[in-house]
Amino acid sequence: MPIYTLYVKTHNITGFKYLGYTKQNTSKYKGSRNIWLLHLKNYGNNFSTQIIVQNENTALISFWGRYFSEEWNIVESEEWANLIPETCGGGRVLNSPPQLCSEETRKKISKTLTGRKHALEHRKINSLSKL
Repeated sequence: MPIYTLYVKTHNITGFKYLGYTKQNTSKYKGSRNIWLLHLKNYGNNFSTQIIVQNENTALISFWGRYFSEEWNIVESEEWANLIPETCGGGRVLNSPPQLCSEETRKKISKTLTGRKHALEHRKINSLSKL
């Protein structure tokens, strides 16, 4: 069974962060979110990796991903590349069933994102995707 790793990547120059998980080698794996990858393209691949949890149980990785998403407030913070919490769709762990958000959760996410000014990297990605 593969071992999954929940990690935090931190750019050593800018301090920009990315919370993610992978079953790949974390010392070689850069991450997968577009905003994080665009940041690396703009500022260089000078980042460090902090391993948070390693386990073969995807539910445990998903639990800790959601926990730290909320603990560190990664959705609202401009210091993080993550645009969604580690739940609901794109944040789900591989091989786990899709997680449907409750109405209360959808409202909370909507309220959190309303009026949020996106980082420059995010605005660039949105512009490029419409070409």
